[in-house]
Amino acid sequence: MAVTVHYVGFHPTLVLEGFEAVRVKEPIERVYILFDGKSDKKDRYRAVSQRNAAKLAKALAFFKPVKLPVNPLSYTSVFSRLYSILYYELKLKGGAGRGVRVYIDVTDMPPLMAAAAGAVAMMFENVEVYSVVPEVRGEFIPDPRTPEFDDWVEQKDSSHAQEVVRVPLPGRRTRVAPDSERKLKILLTLYRLNGSAESVVDLMRACGDDPERNPAVKAAYSRL
Repeated sequence: MAVTVHYVGFHPTLVLEGFEAVRVKEPIERVYILFDGKSDKKDRYRAVSQRNAAKLAKALAFFKPVKLPVNPLSYTSVFSRLYSILYYELKLKGGAGRGVRVYIDVTDMPPLMAAAAGAVAMMFENVEVYSVVPEVRGEFIPDPRTPEFDDWVEQKDSSHAQEVVRVPLPGRRTRVAPDSERKLKILLTLYRLNGSAESVVDLMRACGDDPERNPAVKAAYSRL
């Protein structure tokens, strides 16, 4: 069973298509639709988000989606909202024990919101984060060969900072296991060797290991 969590901004169609990709793989138990719930009613992003959230909710009416407000520009708001959803689904409802997997869709999330989603996801098992890649990108950008291109790019670079927000991460970090470190070193070495080595011995030497002095390590290389 799957639980999906979506934030809706400008691209409800992309969000819907990402949902469909999950749905064909796993039965859907619950759908959460997050939308911009900032208090400023004149905020244009808020208006777009709420309009498109209603559109997505209508398309997913069969699943009776749960609509929840969030401030996408507040790390605390996003983190607490997502944490409460994951805790409810995986802990309170026992989803983790039943094999429920939660999918967080970051397709339409601003960078700060997506960072919070990644941090929350690392605190629970059975959580995946995904993003939908559009078929066409940048169609709204003027042709670089036209005079309008430079003006448009400069206009997009007209924003100024309001504040710098620190992005907290979970306090407990997972250390890479020694075996995983060796695999990573081998992958990097193979990349440097254009993808292949003539033998395990050659690969060991390229990685800085002596095949004659370390038979146990040689056996480990053979098993990888």
